[in-house]
Amino acid sequence: MEAKYAKCALFLISVDHDDLPDGGSGHFAKTVRAMKKSKPEIMAECLTSDFQVDLEAVSMLANSGLDIFAHNIETVNASREIYEQSLSVLKHAKLSKEGVITKTSIMLGLGETDDELKEAMAHYVPMFNACLSITITFSKDTSTRLIHREPKRLHRFDQQADREGTICS
Repeated sequence: MEAKYAKCALFLISVDHDDLPDGGSGHFAKTVRAMKKSKPEIMAECLTSDFQVDLEAVSMLANSGLDIFAHNIETVNASREIYEQSLSVLKHAKLSKEGVITKTSIMLGLGETDDELKEAMAHYVPMFNACLSITITFSKDTSTRLIHREPKRLHRFDQQADREGTICS
């Protein structure tokens, strides 16, 4: 995957919009189209919900001119149904528009095993030739200080991703 660097970027981030028939994808798509019309070189990334697996909503956004379609898997040990739903949304975005980059994030420190994380990495990245972000959770050490949970483990998986040629942040 060839990296693109933009001088100007638009990041749209959403929570679930179950109150809207299309989950908010229409608003995202209109915003991306307007920004691309005004400034064609802008890099547009949308971090979305799963739109309740409304694949028409996913297609609408993927075809709006955006560069990166992001939907977070969040945890690898979520129910298999939720995991598969997230993968289907990302897969549909990828197949809806040639050139759209898909991206997801997985959090460490929520009870997942190393094998579950390795399986997710092996499953997700080759399937989509996509970006993967592995993040760690924080916990309170005191009332005023947050500490990283499992930083060595994160580093290990980051090194594994590098060895496998995965774009990982």
